[in-house]
Amino acid sequence: MVKVDTCDSALPPGDFCAVATGISSGVAYACIATAGSIGNLRGAMTIEETAPDGFGGSYQRPIRSAPLQ
Repeated sequence: MVKVDTCDSALPPGDFCAVATGISSGVAYACIATAGSIGNLRGAMTIEETAPDGFGGSYQRPIRSAPLQ
């Protein structure tokens, strides 16, 4: 999987970014967000797996998600 990262700069209010990369079994992963104000800061970490789409292709299917605290 190619790493995709749209979180390379400050975000305006109401916007979002995402990071997607392959992971290895038995390795710990974490996410950190910084903000001037955290009153409206939200986030989640979602683990996905590649699944067949029934048409000869595939898609990313979420298998676990947790809100960031």
